[in-house]
Amino acid sequence: MRLSLLLIDVRTRQEWNNGHLEGAILIPYDQITEKVGSVTQDKSRKIYVYCRSGRRSQIAKEALEKMGYRDVVNLGSLESAAKSLSRKIVKT
Repeated sequence: MRLSLLLIDVRTRQEWNNGHLEGAILIPYDQITEKVGSVTQDKSRKIYVYCRSGRRSQIAKEALEKMGYRDVVNLGSLESAAKSLSRKIVKT
């Protein structure tokens, strides 16, 4: 069974509401260590993270790696993530 892409937006709820990637999950970067377990416990699963500029997603990536997640990719900004994954930016 192939798992769906795990794509985490680590920005704020307000930023998310203004536009996020189709299929993404919102977990603000300062809550990533507490909440990632609710979306995956598989430490070998590939996780993509993005934010506004790439700074917060880098912080989230490092926090996940400290927890033992081995395949975390920082996609940088919302726009670069959309381009990298060929995903639409949608609004809620």
